[in-house]
Amino acid sequence: MVDLGATSLMRRAMELAELGRGRTSPNPVVGALVTQDGNVIAEGHHAVLGGLHAERVALESAGTAAYGSTLISTLEPCRSFGRTPPCTDAIIDAGVSKVIVGSIDPNPKVNGQSVRYLRERGIQVEIGTLASEVAEQNEAYFKHISSGLPFVYLKAAMSMDGKLSLRRGIPTRLTGQDIKAEMHVMRSSTDAILVGVETILSDNPRLSARIEGSVARQPARVILDSRCRIPMNSAVVATAEDTLTIVATTDQAAPERIQELSDRGVVVMVLDRGANGVDLKHLLTELGNKSISSLIVEGGPSVHTSFIRQGLADKFVLLCAPYLIGGDEAPNMIGGESLSRLDEAERLRFTNSRIVGADLLVEAYPAAYDPEMSEWNKLTEELALRNQDVGDIISPETTVEIQLTTTDSERD
Repeated sequence: MVDLGATSLMRRAMELAELGRGRTSPNPVVGALVTQDGNVIAEGHHAVLGGLHAERVALESAGTAAYGSTLISTLEPCRSFGRTPPCTDAIIDAGVSKVIVGSIDPNPKVNGQSVRYLRERGIQVEIGTLASEVAEQNEAYFKHISSGLPFVYLKAAMSMDGKLSLRRGIPTRLTGQDIKAEMHVMRSSTDAILVGVETILSDNPRLSARIEGSVARQPARVILDSRCRIPMNSAVVATAEDTLTIVATTDQAAPERIQELSDRGVVVMVLDRGANGVDLKHLLTELGNKSISSLIVEGGPSVHTSFIRQGLADKFVLLCAPYLIGGDEAPNMIGGESLSRLDEAERLRFTNSRIVGADLLVEAYPAAYDPEMSEWNKLTEELALRNQDVGDIISPETTVEIQLTTTDSERD
């Protein structure tokens, strides 16, 4: 039976978690509540990387009133020292009697162990309230901590018939200001943006986040450029000293070009060659090693095609403008060779669509991806349904094996 009270409280905790969006990476966003008899007496969220975790913020706010309380946390509390002390110790010291957890934390240093630790010390722990929604809220963190790779959002602005502009090489602003403003918020909350060098050559974009009325966090800029053709006077190179700018190239680039970019503050990654330039899998591995846990791909047709055909896009964010353009010279969202069978096409699973101003925003995952089947969600669900000590299920032999990234999350 679903506890509507717990569900409502968990949704509030998720709202609090969003307050840290864009400021905690590569950590997750987490919200927490301290309640007595169903009444919220304190709230907290993880506000910034290196700052107190949500559970500690809420418990410190509650003070002595936390004794005998119920703590609601969107994610399993940490139980080891990282940048901050373990949250499990704070829970025990505060005298909390019950903890309601949305999802277990897939970090191998947590991964259900905190639940067992708290239960062994007499604290009741319930798991699985809104588990899938919590996992989606932290999809970038879950992907990065479990694979070492960034979560890839493939974003494209197009007409209703899939055209990116009126003609190739002619920039065309299709979508309106409302959806543009929303996408700048998305940029600010994501670790990096990626485009191909052709976009730099044709548009010379800054690839910055601009939010009216506030100072936006700036994402890193990643440019695919197998021969280092990027102009030294381009906007991204000119601001490389201020914002992390990465040029992903290959051994086809002239050494003097690489040196000149480096002298201007650009981080140059010389990577393996792929079928159409830079090896994208090698690039994603290197970005993950730099603690980049989320990446927006904003490239043109060739970049989109490469990510889609190689199965590297984790989520699609499609901005559809109310135009039908047509014409053979107008570039499509994806290009490449035509397919011979429909089952060769990338099939999507739509999860959200809404009108933003005059435009349509569509969000979708690859159809093959099912968050309900992730290892941590299966384990969370099993723990919730069986309602037994996590120690009976999680052991050194059965714990989900997840490779830790080279840059450990703070929640370890």
